[in-house]
Amino acid sequence: MRAWANPSLFLGVAVAAFVLGVAGGSRPMFASSAAAGSLGRDLQEGCSFSVGLRVERPALLGTDEGEVSGPFPRVDEATRALDRAVGRPTGIDPVLVTIDGGDGELVAGGGNVPVQLVERTGFREHITELQHGSQPGVWVPDSVANDRGIRVDDQVSVIVDGLVTTLPVAGVYRDLRSGRDRFWCSMRFFFEPRTASGGAPNPVLLFDPGEIGGVVGAGGFPVRTTWWEYAPSARHWDLPTAKSSIGALELVSESTNNRSESLGDLLGTGRSSVDVAGSVHKSERTAASVESVAGPVALGTVGVAVVMLLAAARSWLSRRSQEVTVLWLRGAGSVSLATKGILELLPAMVLGGVTGLAAAVVLVRTIGPDPRIEPGAFVEGSGFVVAALVVAFAAVAAVVVTGARRVGTSHEGASPRSALPLWEPVVLGLAAAAFYELHTRETIVEDTRVDGLLLLFPLLLLAGGAGLLARLVLSPRPLGWIAARLPTAAWLAMRRLAAARVRAALIVTGAAISIGIVVFAGALSASVRATLYAKATLGAGAAQTIRLSRNQPPLEAAPLPGISTLVTRTSETGVIRHGHDEADVLGVDPETFADAAYWDGSFASASLSDLLGRLGPAAADRAAAPAIAVGDGIPDQLVLTLDGIDQEVELEVKVVGRAQAFPGLGYQNDRPLVVVSRDVLAEHGVDGLSEIWVDDPSPRIPDRLARDGMQIVFSSRPAADNEGTLLQPQLWAIDYLQVVGLAAGLVAVAGLGLYFAANSERRQLGAVFARRLGLRARQGATATGLEVTTIVLAGFLFGVGLAWLAVRLVYRNLDPLPRTPPDPIMRLDLPIVGMCALGALVAAVLVGAAVERRAARADLPKLLRDAG
Repeated sequence: MRAWANPSLFLGVAVAAFVLGVAGGSRPMFASSAAAGSLGRDLQEGCSFSVGLRVERPALLGTDEGEVSGPFPRVDEATRALDRAVGRPTGIDPVLVTIDGGDGELVAGGGNVPVQLVERTGFREHITELQHGSQPGVWVPDSVANDRGIRVDDQVSVIVDGLVTTLPVAGVYRDLRSGRDRFWCSMRFFFEPRTASGGAPNPVLLFDPGEIGGVVGAGGFPVRTTWWEYAPSARHWDLPTAKSSIGALELVSESTNNRSESLGDLLGTGRSSVDVAGSVHKSERTAASVESVAGPVALGTVGVAVVMLLAAARSWLSRRSQEVTVLWLRGAGSVSLATKGILELLPAMVLGGVTGLAAAVVLVRTIGPDPRIEPGAFVEGSGFVVAALVVAFAAVAAVVVTGARRVGTSHEGASPRSALPLWEPVVLGLAAAAFYELHTRETIVEDTRVDGLLLLFPLLLLAGGAGLLARLVLSPRPLGWIAARLPTAAWLAMRRLAAARVRAALIVTGAAISIGIVVFAGALSASVRATLYAKATLGAGAAQTIRLSRNQPPLEAAPLPGISTLVTRTSETGVIRHGHDEADVLGVDPETFADAAYWDGSFASASLSDLLGRLGPAAADRAAAPAIAVGDGIPDQLVLTLDGIDQEVELEVKVVGRAQAFPGLGYQNDRPLVVVSRDVLAEHGVDGLSEIWVDDPSPRIPDRLARDGMQIVFSSRPAADNEGTLLQPQLWAIDYLQVVGLAAGLVAVAGLGLYFAANSERRQLGAVFARRLGLRARQGATATGLEVTTIVLAGFLFGVGLAWLAVRLVYRNLDPLPRTPPDPIMRLDLPIVGMCALGALVAAVLVGAAVERRAARADLPKLLRDAG
């Protein structure tokens, strides 16, 4: 009941415990969500059949039990044996049986059509049926049926090994070579060219169950390669299920290859595989990677919440100082007073912790890569929150016991002012040690897992740096010196801060840590994403590159004004003179290159427009073509040996600009690039590859250019899908950090409430006396506003500044491909900084308004009566 009577104290404690529950509970849950997300991606974007069990054997298609199988198993017999061995593992779909009937010929329309023969369980649910009949038989793709005039229920002949079999047409389906769902992913070689230069494969005839045996068995030897596939079910596939089911399937796979066991003896020699994609191992790595990134910051946020609970205990002591003094004088011991304090704070702590744990579940299911959370992760998160609350109870009890002794023994009935121990140098020393360790380790990102020090160092830097800056700024001498030179309202604000500098320093530190976490995560996310896009795009040169055929007549101008440019690629046939490595040579159009090429200001000291402007005709020496050199060791003047249309061409160039990276650089840092005007290459008859670079990854653009008559070899969209890369787990975790940082911001707001709740009666009494002495209401409100603004502004500036410093010091260590240009790119997420500034402003206004409203309504007789 006493707790409910102090809403600001109750709310502050509840919010701090809420953040503790969110940060501590969500950490293992988010790792579980990331693991499930990784498994789901392997099923949805990969091939689910490569994750489960796949058995491949030559098998007899006959079903006559009296038939002697010889060294080959019957399909039905092998299927029953595999089903018995596999059993019913959780999350595994029933077996799919595929029979590769080999190549044959379809006799129709006065000629023979080369075809492939296939029977696959349940195929009708995964084709587009254009026609279907009432009798079983063969399904013909529309590309063949339309060309040869085949209709449903027609009798067609299929030739296999020179023998002809006639059977009815059961249906016509849309040719799977032009589009199909993921049901067919393990059979892609039936529908796709097997080599880069190969044409389309032969069309596929699909057979109803049992029909293919009569066709391929006409020659008396119905043995064909058969696949048995046990694929995971996406709806029930989480990490615990995957680990247990894949383990069971691996045992079955070993049995199929062991001829000393009955299953291996039945199936004979062949291939068996389980989880070729390594999805379980990848999922475990993803969970570990997310844990390594998110763990330190989540634990740090829990630490901030505990610190705020300690501040709440001090606020409780300040509010209850007279009561504690009376109880102490009447014989109450420190243990009894500590129990009283804990019991008053306990409801808010329990309510906040339970609510925070529930919010953690909602949070992870909302922002997590996958809404599924393992029960074990929920238990782990709940256990951590309970343990953290127990530690917080003990810490609060220690604060109350220590404070109660000081309060009870003080002749004024209040705790004497005490300075915080000098803890900041210790934390900064740990940060320095972590930073040194980071820069002496050979590997920071290994197998997608990030060294925990990479996130522990910024957290230590934020805590120690913000605490030290807050201590310096809020120390009595600077505040006293500043206050003496300020108007009345500002003087009053500074005096109030000086009187409560310990609590104010804690609030500033907490605000700086919470804001710093958000800004650090935002900047790290923006930097990693920019670097990821740059590494994917720089080698190709643009968001989309379209290679033109050598038979394409030369284009006079870029075909898509404003977003495209023409580029010629070639390379040296020898080496750059003076002993340097072979170089790539890029011919660009200086007028349009910037319209399409990918560029970042970190690539060169000069702007792209400045560099392109230097590629015009050389004024002093027209014999040497101006060039931009990319890479170390390229001399200022050199001769390039290039392939010409009829013979080799020597091109003398003069370097007029240099860059650390340049579009089209390739995928190795140590391979140099020389950039010249495309017209120069054309004038010297250099035979290069022509490309159109487009600043638009839309797949519709190549179709549009093809309709315009351009002969396109291929198009590439290098950064069309950055998902699933080595950095994907880090990107997930960094996004999570931003949310944790926002939750930590609630702690700072709660801390502001605790700061003003600690001495609210004295503040109100002081405000009443100040008005009686002539202080105008506007000056009182200004003083309160300046007091709140100073705390919030200091926390914001310290948090943003230290976070920016931390990003600059660690973001280069997150590069998993250090030999792939460019160097990591740094970005500050300005919208995140703006959001933090807006949040700080709103918090300052709301808290200041609430405090001033209570002070304005204060009644002197009531305050004196309550004080007595």
